[in-house]
Amino acid sequence: PDNLVEVNRWVADAEGEGETDADGEYHPIAIDLEAIDTSGLIRIQFESHLNDEDDLFYLDSVVVVDGQASVEEPVSTTPSTSNAFVVLDSEFADWSGKANISDAVGDADKDRGDIVAFYWGDNPDDDRVYWMVERVPGQKKLARYSLHLDMNNDGDFQDSVDRIVEVKYRPRKNNSKVDVRVRRADNHQKIAEYKKNDWGESKEEGGSRVEFGVPMTDLGFSFGSAFRMYVESNWDDRAPDSGDIQWSPMPILGMIGMAALLLGGGGAVWWFKLRRYDGVGVPQT
Repeated sequence: PDNLVEVNRWVADAEGEGETDADGEYHPIAIDLEAIDTSGLIRIQFESHLNDEDDLFYLDSVVVVDGQASVEEPVSTTPSTSNAFVVLDSEFADWSGKANISDAVGDADKDRGDIVAFYWGDNPDDDRVYWMVERVPGQKKLARYSLHLDMNNDGDFQDSVDRIVEVKYRPRKNNSKVDVRVRRADNHQKIAEYKKNDWGESKEEGGSRVEFGVPMTDLGFSFGSAFRMYVESNWDDRAPDSGDIQWSPMPILGMIGMAALLLGGGGAVWWFKLRRYDGVGVPQT
């Protein structure tokens, strides 16, 4: 609040003409940060003021910049295109079209820990957050994953409010056994545990995919906030390979079209979507 810098503003005329007339299109916002005397974390707020209060929305994003305040385009995640509800039932069709990131095959010490895809999602009016991890198919042995969550979104995954979700996935002949444990990141104190769940593929199904969910209360999550995350296996594989994924489960972010940003060492590029409105619209960044 003490260092707010308005970098640009778009104004539409009374007929709705102008740069805000961007029905169904995505427009990149290029921000020159050279004049901002800072480095590290910068919070940028996208704000749109419209005649209809129901159309007012905000999006807060945190980006990482280097010492020269340069911004580079990050590796992109695949945004969600599905409205299907995620159900923990060891059936994975509901994950089709959900936000995800892929990972290279063959970059782990062992195939049993070689992550090839990482998915995340939430459901309306649901107090849980959901994830799915996929490894190379044809596995019959135990997999262990650690999901690291930076809940205060400050780039440090070791704070007392941060979380580690440990997942132990053992495929069986006709079902699976999945144990999930939530810990504090700073001292590894156990917060919650969910054992003996059938949330993964069986050996007969390939032993590749496992899904799990954690109540938001276990994570200390509050609506309207964002957090960062990455997942790793016990066999030296990580998704993403570097950096982390920033995400907010808030449903309002769906209208932006890209609710997750992969943050690397250099920074980020934002995309926003504006519908065509009647009357005067005054979006500003």
